[in-house]
Amino acid sequence: MMARSIATGILATVLGGMVWAATPAMLSRVETLPLAAVAVPLNAQDPARVEVGRLRYLGGLVLRSANPAFGGLSGLRAGPGERLLAISDTGNWVTFTTVERGGRLVGVQGGTIAPLLDGDGAPPSSKTAADAESLEWDPATGDAVVSFEQDHRRQVYRGIDPADAASFGHPAVAVLRDPATAAWPANGGGEAIARLPDGSLVIFEEEGQDAQGFASVLTIGPQGTVQSRYAPPRGFRPTDAFALDAHTLLVLNRHFSPLDGVAAALTLVTLGPEMRGTEIARLAPPLTVDNMEGLAVVRDGTRTFVYLVSDDNFSGLQRTLLMKFELLPAP
Repeated sequence: MMARSIATGILATVLGGMVWAATPAMLSRVETLPLAAVAVPLNAQDPARVEVGRLRYLGGLVLRSANPAFGGLSGLRAGPGERLLAISDTGNWVTFTTVERGGRLVGVQGGTIAPLLDGDGAPPSSKTAADAESLEWDPATGDAVVSFEQDHRRQVYRGIDPADAASFGHPAVAVLRDPATAAWPANGGGEAIARLPDGSLVIFEEEGQDAQGFASVLTIGPQGTVQSRYAPPRGFRPTDAFALDAHTLLVLNRHFSPLDGVAAALTLVTLGPEMRGTEIARLAPPLTVDNMEGLAVVRDGTRTFVYLVSDDNFSGLQRTLLMKFELLPAP
């Protein structure tokens, strides 16, 4: 959300106050989602380049749809098979199947979009209520947790199956508000969420950094809520996270500046009272990158694959990028 507010102000000035972002449609039912995909290299200036840090590039796509509700993807999870599940910050589920050849991402198909229903089975009634920013989902059980900004809360779902459109008609079984999040910035709240093997949830505050660069992290588990702190790379903010094991998180961090544009950094973070993480890859121009907000991890034997997706803010100046990488072993 940070990039949206800054960029909106800059562009409003440059364009004489013109409104540049389309008004997204609010959904009330499940709809099929036609998707078009155009392949992009990791580096348009050096198409042969396939590695950045500990990532090996396995294809990327710019996604577009004739459905005006498509866009704003802010959280991503994977599985089973080649199905991806996302949420948008206009209050929708988005799902599709990746098309892969020789392990490379070459297309998408079978798209579906549906509103995130509240505990009464109603879709969001406003952008404030719809601002979903992060997703955790267990493909084995269908249990899902969606974290929202502005009205800081978590909505819990059961039986979510991205291959079964009817499952998106399930209302939230719980709507939870933690007192510790009440003071978080309206547009800088629970932007990243990860589930640990014991079921605990780790939720990252996007903004609110102190003088040392730390912002709040909550670990919510059977024993209650534990507060800690995370400092992303300088100039970055956390936008998604995934638990690789009981002690280690892979965290996606996003940077935006009117001077140097957008960038993304992946860090490995060891859980503790104060966490800084080790940066393992950075996407910045001239590499292909946009407002990266979603992260999904797929394991295949000893190999680990990472998918990243961007939030286009429903702007003609941004793109929905879906990128696939292999996470390489540490040197």
